[in-house]
Amino acid sequence: MVEACAAARTPLLGVCLGHQAIGVAFGATVDRAPELLHGKTSSVYHTNVGVLQGLPDPFTATRYHSLTILPESLPAELEVTAHTRNGVIMGVRHRELPIHGVQFHPESILTEGGHRMLANWLTYCGWARNDTLVRRLENEVLTAVRPHLPPQRPAQPGLLTELQRDDAVPVDAGTGGRTLVDDPVVLGSAGVDVGPLVQHPGPAQRAQPRFGVGPKHPGQVGHDELVAPGHL
Repeated sequence: MVEACAAARTPLLGVCLGHQAIGVAFGATVDRAPELLHGKTSSVYHTNVGVLQGLPDPFTATRYHSLTILPESLPAELEVTAHTRNGVIMGVRHRELPIHGVQFHPESILTEGGHRMLANWLTYCGWARNDTLVRRLENEVLTAVRPHLPPQRPAQPGLLTELQRDDAVPVDAGTGGRTLVDDPVVLGSAGVDVGPLVQHPGPAQRAQPRFGVGPKHPGQVGHDELVAPGHL
């Protein structure tokens, strides 16, 4: 799918495993990450380009992965657009094509600026961004969720640690992330009408999602996708 979108210059957004698939398609190596984060948050630093334009730096993002694109293997066609405090790649984009990848999950309610990221990407698909609507949606999410968020605290070992593969990827206890499981009230309090993120400018083709999952690596869990318009 990545190669087909590249050949047709079709906008493509890869999330989590989709982000890794973009790296592999252009020659990068994906291997075990130095930290294992499943449904935890951490700070992401970025270069304010592509789908990350206009986000705070750093911002909080929800991560769910045990694999990563190795920085030393990144091909010249791709540039790093986001990373963690300790250098794990959190975002890439092609230098010439409308192809973007993020390792974290912008659709998570605990990821800051998710609406803005998706609106940024939809502009590559021919939609006109409605910044007023994006700001309203961001404020609605913050208003609904912020009072119920648990305080930051170090990640605690548990059953997941016991079930890790034999050569376990170390858990980065220093990230101090949080999950919705920490406070189930969040799920019930976030009844936000997300509505449309953008306004369509005219007769251009409506962007439609496509979801595809590549071969699973041992230890890799789902919630991974590649999204391109008009390729259902």
